[in-house]
Amino acid sequence: MKKIISILIPTFNESENILKCYEEVKRELNNLELYDYEIIFLDNRSLDDTFNKIKVICKKDSNVRAYRYSNNFGIQNSLMYGYSVAKGDAVIQIDCDLQDSPKLFKLFIAEWENGYEVVYGVRKNRSDGFIINILIKIFYFLLFKMSNNSIPVNAGDFRLVSRKIITFLLKNNINDLYIRGAIAKIGFKQKGIEYTREKRKAGKSKFNLFSYIDFAFTGITQYSSIPLRFILYLGIFITMSSFCLILYYLFERFYFGIEVSGFATLVCLILISMGINAIMLGVIGEYLNRVYSQNQNLNQVIVDEEVNTKD
Repeated sequence: MKKIISILIPTFNESENILKCYEEVKRELNNLELYDYEIIFLDNRSLDDTFNKIKVICKKDSNVRAYRYSNNFGIQNSLMYGYSVAKGDAVIQIDCDLQDSPKLFKLFIAEWENGYEVVYGVRKNRSDGFIINILIKIFYFLLFKMSNNSIPVNAGDFRLVSRKIITFLLKNNINDLYIRGAIAKIGFKQKGIEYTREKRKAGKSKFNLFSYIDFAFTGITQYSSIPLRFILYLGIFITMSSFCLILYYLFERFYFGIEVSGFATLVCLILISMGINAIMLGVIGEYLNRVYSQNQNLNQVIVDEEVNTKD
């Protein structure tokens, strides 16, 4: 019995890319003679005719399934649902814009057969613009350090994950809106493959500067509690520094007889107040983080329409 490869393709307003993406993915899958496959489109309530074009594809190809959500639940929730309905022994996620080439499927699958549970693409270059590229490098550097070097640098969502990884993702109800972080936490053998990322075939990217910033905050805050502890440590540092300044001013006043101005006293009091507030916020943040971690549940999406899902 042949192993099954599932391809997840999340979409949102990708009307110009749907057909081209399907054709290129299909071409590469047809070359995998030793495997059966399925293609799953996950539409986040596109506002154009994306889903209508997907339905036309589904009518022509019984190996294609499609789910349209009742709302835009975001790329991460969309992928988690895709993992829950995929039947494959291995699942590959690829964006519809074809910046990540389906030609890498063979390499991903070969490494999976060699024993790797996760095989991900590592981007050698990006075409997002100078400023965004700089911000992305800073984000990956911070995330890499905060994750104890477990999250790979310059690796996106273009990856193959085994059934074992998917089972852990779903079984443990990981409510981690940064799936890369969740997969890194699970561990097992993982390998990156370098590739050159292409430009979009058509249409405009759904990510802008603010989207990247929001995504970065999600990844950092949901994967690591270091920012919370940084606030706590900063509060302690400010408080200790303020007390040291007070001791210094007292030393000047009583040892050298130098008068301390009211402005200096005011600055010390403000710094102490800031330090105490930061400490309290840090402690509260620690407790909130623990409550959050203990109440993680799998994010759900609502499916409005599905095609070719009946066996």
